This record gives sequence, structure tokens and C-alpha cells, in this order.
Amino acid sequence: MESFNIFGIVVQVLFVLPIIGLFIYLIVVLRRMRKQTNNEGNEQSAVAQTIEELDEREIVLKTEIGEERKKLQQAIGNLDHLLHEVRE
Repeated sequence: MESFNIFGIVVQVLFVLPIIGLFIYLIVVLRRMRKQTNNEGNEQSAVAQTIEELDEREIVLKTEIGEERKKLQQAIGNLDHLLHEVRE
């Protein structure tokens, strides 16, 4: 009779262990998914910030290019004026 009780306990343990394992597996998978989602969110934030920085840098570069273009046009005008003076 005692062996039957031990057998029943063994059967119950063998039935409960896979269920516990399944819960542990689900917890691990959900944590990984949450971590991955957080990482993707961080990556998207970093990309958005980089795009903003590039946009700001583009504006600065366009301004600098405009200023340099004005200087070059002024220099060309000065050279043209000097050329006319030399020809006269």
C-alpha cells in the first residue's frame, strides 16, 4: 500500500514539474520580448535624435555655404572691377 502512495506522489510531481517549467519558460520569453521592445524603442529614439541633429547640421551648412557664396560673388565682382580698371 505504501508503494502505491509513493507512486501517486511521483505521478503528481511528474505532472506538476512540466507545468512549473512552462510558467518559467513563459516568464523568460516575456522578459526577453520586453527587453527587445525597450531596445527597439531606444534605437528609434536614437535614430530620431540623429535625424534631428542632421537636420540642424544641414541648416548650419546651408547657411555657411550661402555666406561663402556671397563672399565668392563679391570677390568675383572685385576682380571684374579690377580687370576693367586694368583694361582702361
